Amino acid sequence: MQRDQWPFIPASLSEIIDNDRLAVIEAGCAERLGRAMTIIEYEVEQERMGRTDPLNSRQNFEPFCQVLRDERRVRGGNAACEACDLAMSKAFLQRQSSTAYLEFQCHMALTDTAHLVEIRGRPVAVILAGQFRPRHGHAPVTERVHQLGAGRLAHIQLVDARVKAELLQHSAALQPLPADFQARLAREASHIQEIAEAEYQRLKK
Repeated sequence: MQRDQWPFIPASLSEIIDNDRLAVIEAGCAERLGRAMTIIEYEVEQERMGRTDPLNSRQNFEPFCQVLRDERRVRGGNAACEACDLAMSKAFLQRQSSTAYLEFQCHMALTDTAHLVEIRGRPVAVILAGQFRPRHGHAPVTERVHQLGAGRLAHIQLVDARVKAELLQHSAALQPLPADFQARLAREASHIQEIAEAEYQRLKK
């Protein structure tokens, strides 16, 4: 890495940690967390989102999301989820507050969480984790599954009726957000941040 001026602070995590290493780090953190987790980078100038390639299917997505994102079975599902991830990540990376942790609902009403990764105080990535059921039960997710292909969800088309039954089955199995999840996610975010800071120092030296 050649830089005209130091200290150089990267705009994204992958500028100092290559994608293969990020995938291994992400897989380890997801296993420790015991829940789907993914590292998202949003490049402001290019208006582009990057997702670390997973090493296994359960690493990034719970069973409900795996089905919804399978474009062979749900046309437009993955595109809708990526648009949702992009909008949330963009807003969070450009936040005006000092909040490093966020809970939010995705476009299918699942409860998700996000945590920032920073280098020298500058946000370089967002960790998305969770895909839990809503706080007050599964009904909001079930309602949206029934709405797929019509109205505001017309852009998400089920290939056949069996997919809806499978989505409903997986939605009923969604777990609530554990009370200690924020602390557990913060721990994994700190591991990633420490590795990033150490790599930053190595490159600087």
